[in-house]
Amino acid sequence: MEMIFDFMLLAASGSAAVYCFVLNRKLQRLKDTEKGLGATIASMAAAVEQAQAAVAQAKKSSTESVNELAPLVAETREFLPKLTSLAESIGGIADSTIANINEAALAATKEIAVCLNAAGPVQPISTTDDNQAPSAPDDDITASAEPLGDADRIEFSDPEQQAPAQNPPQGATGAAGAWIAARRSTR
Repeated sequence: MEMIFDFMLLAASGSAAVYCFVLNRKLQRLKDTEKGLGATIASMAAAVEQAQAAVAQAKKSSTESVNELAPLVAETREFLPKLTSLAESIGGIADSTIANINEAALAATKEIAVCLNAAGPVQPISTTDDNQAPSAPDDDITASAEPLGDADRIEFSDPEQQAPAQNPPQGATGAAGAWIAARRSTR
């Protein structure tokens, strides 16, 4: 019986030695830096280092960008009320300028109408069939003209006396008034 135990002990020791040998070979392949887990770990370590360098570079550039943009944002916030007030004042100036132009145009129209009415009626020129200039009588230098009736007079109408539009702009008429009304409706 002792021999059986020795033989079993010897078989167990031999199988443990073979198992250790196989396990050693597998561990050597696993540790191999070119093909095994060592290569994977080395490539992962290099990738982590590259990622850390990229993150550090991104932090540095974002910090630089924030440092450059912070004064510009502050300056913009400082000028925003000034720009807003300038835009509003320019809008007011444009509105008053358009109103002044419309008033001047109306006054000019009235003045032209007064001048034309004071000048008297316009006499038509008669032409011949060949579109030649009319011939004046040889013996009389001044031709007599018939007085013209009211139908031959040129009349100008005052835009302020015409029927108002559905939504008349305040203080302006015509295309300028429409522009002012459109501008005021967008505010």
